Amino acid sequence: MIYPLAVAGADSAAGGASDVKLQYIDDDADSYSNIWESAKTDITTADRIRLIESLKNLSNGEQIESVVDIEQVIRYFVVHNYVCNGDSYTGTMIHNYYLYEENGQMVMIPWDYNLAFGTFQGGNAQSTINTPIDSPISGGSSTDRPMWNWIVANKEYTELYHQYFEEFFDTVDIDGIINNTYSLIKSYVEKDPTSFYSYEEFKTGINTMRQFCTLRSECISMQLENNETKSNMSYVDGSELTLSDMGSMEMGGRFGRSGMPDMGENQGSLGGEIPEGFNPPQMPDDFGGNIPEGFDPSQIPDGEIPKGFDPSQMPGGFNGRFPEQSFDGAEITPSENENRTDIKGNGNRSSRDNMQMPGGDFNFNINGMDNPDSSSTNLIPLVVSVLILCAGLIIAKAYKY
Repeated sequence: MIYPLAVAGADSAAGGASDVKLQYIDDDADSYSNIWESAKTDITTADRIRLIESLKNLSNGEQIESVVDIEQVIRYFVVHNYVCNGDSYTGTMIHNYYLYEENGQMVMIPWDYNLAFGTFQGGNAQSTINTPIDSPISGGSSTDRPMWNWIVANKEYTELYHQYFEEFFDTVDIDGIINNTYSLIKSYVEKDPTSFYSYEEFKTGINTMRQFCTLRSECISMQLENNETKSNMSYVDGSELTLSDMGSMEMGGRFGRSGMPDMGENQGSLGGEIPEGFNPPQMPDDFGGNIPEGFDPSQIPDGEIPKGFDPSQMPGGFNGRFPEQSFDGAEITPSENENRTDIKGNGNRSSRDNMQMPGGDFNFNINGMDNPDSSSTNLIPLVVSVLILCAGLIIAKAYKY
């Protein structure tokens, strides 16, 4: 059975639902709705019972060899923790992976690495590059993620994990993968008339990726050599590296070139609590959620008001503006459709950054958290594509061995 888990889950305070964390909840199949609703194959009652039993053993640390493909899952985490993908099972979002199960044995399959190499937060690279390989969890503890915890909870499995890391460095030419990919696509990038960035910016992103991998390899080698794999020892200096050169996820849920500030080692410590002093946006009292008659959003050309639209039909107090405090955009990752579509709301974007939708540009602009002077940074760099490709090639190369 294949379950692509791309939802953060209902437990927003913890960042993800318990079933998406692959925790055992109880024997009630309804408690694992996120898993069943994400299934890419037909599932039966027997399938549900079998997977729940496997999750129970996984959470209890029992019969690991029978419920997990030891080698494949450890190799998965070797590459995963090398590329520092915070938008994942080990990050605060706790999603974006495929779970494959057959005869009660589970395997993790890589998925959605466009925000790898630390670009999910995209701040100061120092803490990211020095992330200890035995402590990759953000916004929780190792015990909170049972598919990872069994590796560090058992000395034998931890040693095997470290052994696979050393094998990874001995057999995978990471710099060669980046260089080959760059050579393959650079001429197309240079001539691309629809590019959202300059060719020089593209080359800067490639160079940043090379530097990241060099420093990350050096840091992990020192962790293994000094047997210090649990604490951030700042073995290498990454302070001069700008991760957002490779793209980043901004606070509004959009890709851009300006990154989030560095969160340090204790990433994701908000814990789901509302910050003090935060006031949610207030909609007018008489706003019933209905679109005024004559308003067709598909006919909005480049943000202009369509003919026939009467602003006076909007509820009192709306005045054609959104509240000052608002959430600037959203990332929607469906778990049931075969074709995965991300919808990004972008405020203050240039015309070349508009998403094309049937009938006109999708120019969704909500004022608020974004800096109005940062339109030049709110582009979607194709460097992200290189990042995804390189991450995929690194993963494929590692799995080959």
